Amino acid sequence: MIRALQPLDGIEYMRTFRKQNKLAALTSGPGKLTQALNLTREHNCIDLVNSDNLFLTEGPSVIRSSDIIATERVGIRVGCEKRWRFSLINNDWVSK
Repeated sequence: MIRALQPLDGIEYMRTFRKQNKLAALTSGPGKLTQALNLTREHNCIDLVNSDNLFLTEGPSVIRSSDIIATERVGIRVGCEKRWRFSLINNDWVSK
């Protein structure tokens, strides 16, 4: 599950979809992210590798594995001790 992202393109669309001008508040959480990308339940189960309409691509820069941290998941009752929440160190776009 992608819970947040750093917007690089389409920011004006995201601001319109979210009805939010503050850049830092556009995509820093799962609800905000789906609103900003105008995603609905109709997008569930889309193959993000093979779809022509909605897909993931490699970013412009390579992220070193040393830049990634794993932390405990929050807001759950089972498996809280599992470090399955991955993010970039000191990244402002990580959901809070």
